[in-house]
Formats: sequence, C-alpha cells, structure tokens
Amino acid sequence: MIIIEIINIDGKIKKFKVTGHAGVSHKGQDIVCAGVSAVVQTAVIGLERHLNTDFDVKQSEGNLEVNLKKPDNYTEAILMTMYYGLKEIEKIYPKNVKIDE
Repeated sequence: MIIIEIINIDGKIKKFKVTGHAGVSHKGQDIVCAGVSAVVQTAVIGLERHLNTDFDVKQSEGNLEVNLKKPDNYTEAILMTMYYGLKEIEKIYPKNVKIDE
C-alpha cells in the first residue's frame, strides 16, 4: 500500500511524505504507483522550477519526503492540486492508496 502523509501548519501544506508500493502489478508495470509518482513528481517540479521554492527533499526507492521552509499561497496552490489528484487516485484504488492528514 502507498501511504501519503500530509502535514498542515497554519492552514497550509508544510510537509508531505509518500512511502510504499501499491502492489497492483509488478514493479515497473504498476499503474497506481505510476499515477501517484507522476502527480507527486509534477508538484515537486512545480515547486522547484516554477516557484523556486526553498524545500528539503529526501528520496529513495518507494519513498519521497518534501518539507517546505516557508509555505505560502503559491506553494499551497501547487500542493493542493497534488492533493486533489492523489485523492482521486485514492477513491479509485482505496485498497492500494491511503492519505493520512
């Protein structure tokens, strides 16, 4: 199961962590893992390349943790878009994806 932890501070997403594997299919062929990865990586690219946001990232196979130094309304727009995308994946695959808030 993929577990997504979302940490809000003062009404804004400050940190998120994604761990695990969906287990729907074999490694490299799992559409749920691919979907979650695409949504999360797109958010990270937006924070980095579009907003030049200062954040810490830890990444290893099956794990990603992002901690923003100063969340603001712009980072919130990107991260809430990520959140809504992940919620849709969770709705379709509730046995494979869980969001903890």
